Amino acid sequence: MHRTVVNVQTGETIQVNLTAEEINEAQAAKVAWQAGEAARQASIKTLADQILESPTELAKLKAALGL
Repeated sequence: MHRTVVNVQTGETIQVNLTAEEINEAQAAKVAWQAGEAARQASIKTLADQILESPTELAKLKAALGL
């Protein structure tokens, strides 16, 4: 694996090989991000969930639908 380094003054790019430690850190960061994202997604209630949990909102929806 490698990373790309860009010299902002010249625009030159070079490929730098990653060390085993850098690879491990990157993989750990990716796993941590994925776990956090999964937890965030699990905690987000959908609009349908919110409506079904609220008798007032459910009544409004039924009235709007003519039920």
